[in-house]
Amino acid sequence: MLTGSDQYLALLDMEQSPHAGPWLAVPQNQYHELQFLKMVDNVDWFGVSPGLNFVAGPPAEKILVGKDTLLFNAAGKSETTAQTMAAALVKEIWTPAHHQERFTVING
Repeated sequence: MLTGSDQYLALLDMEQSPHAGPWLAVPQNQYHELQFLKMVDNVDWFGVSPGLNFVAGPPAEKILVGKDTLLFNAAGKSETTAQTMAAALVKEIWTPAHHQERFTVING
């Protein structure tokens, strides 16, 4: 996802964090997977990215959806609960809106 006024890759911030070591390989590999999927044109795929913080919790009453830019809600938080992510996945399966692209979801 892109962030900041100059729209740079948010992964770069994660790579600079001294606390990212144990889990950094996950977003790095997901970024490579997304780059691969963008070259695939014979499969109907979609990808979903959470906000900066992905936490356990109930679904949000309001779900914010974006594309390539890191989302923040009105309180300035970029957080997605597991059940919000699940709700977004189910909605996309039943009513597809993102053909061969990644989208982002956060709690509104």
